Amino acid sequence: MSTHPSSSSKRPAPPCSSPSSSADKHPKLVLPAGELTMLSSNMDKERMKWELLINSAEANNNLWPSILSDVLMRLTLELASTDMKDKVIANLTVDHADKIVKSFNKDQLEEWKIGVQNGVQGNDWTNLIERPELRIQNIAPASSPEQEKATKDSWEHTYIGQAAEALWTHIQNHYNPKSDTIYAHFCSVVQSSGMGKSRTVDELGKNHFSIPINLRDEQSSGYPPADHEVRVFLTMGGTEIQSYRRARYFIDALFQHTDQTLKNEFDSRLGMEEVAREFRIRMTQGQTMKEHNEFRRQFYREVVGIAEKLMAEEVLRPESDRVAGYISSTEPPDYNFSPAVSCRKLVESLKARKGGWVSGKRSDKYPLVILAFDEAHTLTNREETDNATWSSFSVLRHVLRALCHFPLFTLFLSTTTGKISRFTSPVQDTSKRIAKHDLTLIKPFTDLGFDTLAEQVDLGGSWDLERVTADAHIVYMGRPLFGSRYKAGDRKIREDIVKFAVEKLLNADPSIRDLTQDQMLACLSQRLPIEFNSTTYISQIAERRQVEGHMRVCLKIDAAFESMVTVSSSEPILSEAAYVIMAKESFRPLESFKSAVDGFAVHQGDRGEFLALLLLTLARDQAVGAPDDHGHPKRRFFDFASFVCGHLFNSESPSASELKNLQTDFPNATMHFNHFIKLYDLKSIDKKHLLLRMTRGAGVLCANTQASIDAINVFLRDGTKLTIDNLGLVFYQIKNDPRFTHIPKPELFESMNPYELGVLDEGDAPVPLVRIFFALGAKTSSITVTRHAALPAYNAIVYDIWISGLSPDFLKPIDGSQTVVWDGLLQASYGWKEIYKAETDVDKELRRSMNPGAADDDSHWSRWSVLD
Repeated sequence: MSTHPSSSSKRPAPPCSSPSSSADKHPKLVLPAGELTMLSSNMDKERMKWELLINSAEANNNLWPSILSDVLMRLTLELASTDMKDKVIANLTVDHADKIVKSFNKDQLEEWKIGVQNGVQGNDWTNLIERPELRIQNIAPASSPEQEKATKDSWEHTYIGQAAEALWTHIQNHYNPKSDTIYAHFCSVVQSSGMGKSRTVDELGKNHFSIPINLRDEQSSGYPPADHEVRVFLTMGGTEIQSYRRARYFIDALFQHTDQTLKNEFDSRLGMEEVAREFRIRMTQGQTMKEHNEFRRQFYREVVGIAEKLMAEEVLRPESDRVAGYISSTEPPDYNFSPAVSCRKLVESLKARKGGWVSGKRSDKYPLVILAFDEAHTLTNREETDNATWSSFSVLRHVLRALCHFPLFTLFLSTTTGKISRFTSPVQDTSKRIAKHDLTLIKPFTDLGFDTLAEQVDLGGSWDLERVTADAHIVYMGRPLFGSRYKAGDRKIREDIVKFAVEKLLNADPSIRDLTQDQMLACLSQRLPIEFNSTTYISQIAERRQVEGHMRVCLKIDAAFESMVTVSSSEPILSEAAYVIMAKESFRPLESFKSAVDGFAVHQGDRGEFLALLLLTLARDQAVGAPDDHGHPKRRFFDFASFVCGHLFNSESPSASELKNLQTDFPNATMHFNHFIKLYDLKSIDKKHLLLRMTRGAGVLCANTQASIDAINVFLRDGTKLTIDNLGLVFYQIKNDPRFTHIPKPELFESMNPYELGVLDEGDAPVPLVRIFFALGAKTSSITVTRHAALPAYNAIVYDIWISGLSPDFLKPIDGSQTVVWDGLLQASYGWKEIYKAETDVDKELRRSMNPGAADDDSHWSRWSVLD
């Protein structure tokens, strides 16, 4: 951008600056240091015993449950004498400890093993102390009658969206009864809480014959309610073969009783789609939070009764007539497998119905019967028998495998908090043919959609900030959970919708004081576009936990089940929930951010951009003020001038005095954002897209390949009307390179040209522009502000702000007592340098030499070139 551009009016350029310049620790532990030292000392008394057991467990993995149980009892005993005594489970008996350990899924088991090894070998018990399994306060409060009514009513509202159609297409695309490579016709429906998994499958049942089964644990609450008889029957203790027989006879009985029920209680003149709708109504009508209707309860009582009778009859048969092991598959017409016999009869009954089965049209294209197991994670607690690992889920899957040639498809829905980690990758799978990739599983379905209830915003002048920041608007943006609840709720439900979002984000009581690292990361992820870099098994577990319990969205799971792509999507109500949590006195944003950087495999950025976004977020929270008892600030948008001069930059600094003119230049300007999102292309930073993002509270972190700018906010220069001609821009460049000092570089401001960047089109009128350069790595802290009046070359006011260093003298969000932590985070932002950290200087030099020419340190060059 030229300071004095040509006379062309099509591409006016803001003036460049002519500057007038002026000159780690981890987060606080839950336990006080003294108590932690005492606990570690007491735990160390058992070290020799545990070391011997751990060494023995290398040869005999079956020893681990007893080791973990012993450690769990001792650890909770020690914690009972600390400040955490009211926050953790206590007085564990051997049976209670064994039960807790047995409830661990595979990921939890591995994490506890690592935690125990860290404690025994390194006397570091902090990881286990922070484990959520120990805590008693991470329990959501019991639902009130008003909450239960809102939940039930929200379910019964008209279904909106395309997810049910997409799920049916997914089933069709992967259903192939002639395939020899698909293990079985089932898939998991995987997504975080509130995305509509159960409702989508229920909607599917309106047009396709579906048998719904809810396996929710009796200790948890939710909607729809559980079919307790089924869960108890399928998860009853015993050997692997006993569990397999229960699964086999349950499926047999289910098909038998369904067929008989359709014949006895449903008009034979009903066509297939009609009977599907009628069966769904009979199975769901009148259900409450606590229980299903009498028809469904009696239906499953009879199914379990038939299954128990079949099992008892098998015991009376000669052993030579019993099924000794797994049936791999059953092909017609040789049906020797009892579930296959029952399945065939049910299928034939459905085919015989009017409009049921048209030869050549439907038989090969899609299944006729859908089994839907909701809360399927309750089947996945793993058992070990003779060095073989199995679960109720794996044996049920073997039964379904034997039915792969029937027009049957099964859906396994993850828990409402999405315990997807229990659906294993091929390498971990109990089926050897899957583990060896001889057979494949059908990839999970994740595409449930977003913003299905949202009202579409336009920029024609009918919308303003008051409207787009109201609960009545933001609850409908994102997952359907909040909007459907808000619409169905009474005044109290609506008033507390943000508190409900806090509860869902934390997966805990909103009043919880001490947060886990997972909970802190969840809050930060709703404000900053934190991305995981999950390349190891343990780091993948952490990412999964965010989806399972903290509302992170799963975009995709690869076909091999070995990796996933997740994101904290733009969801304004959850960003407001995170703001409420971060406003608590007990929440320390800086330490929490450091904990996230240190404790999780997340991208730290390459330029210090997350530090700058954190500064902006903290300044925003100061600008809107503290939330009230319902989680609302006085208003969610704020004065632009005081945000820049007073909340972001210290207005008392003499060198920032020029900023005070903002109030004169933009006396009525307003701004709104509560989170940032990451862009992945260069095409959507034009004025319209930027302003539309503002309507959902989103600022922008630009794509990695974006030149000249790293982040963008917009503001409204006069009032709150959301129109293009009311637009103002804030561009940010962010650098942690110490070569950018306290002395401004005018050419860097010049490069932030809204026309060159494509934010404004040729012929667009210039807009007010604030360009901020964060020279975070500068050794000298200062601020330089240059105001450019509107000129013929660029007929709008421009402010250029060069801020160097991380000093409370110039940056208002920085507390003087925390400068060391800020500096530590700045050092951590040099992510690539972590690779070259080593125990000695010689090790560093050797490591650098193995990457010639990669950076400016001599060790990358000295062995192969002369630099002088």
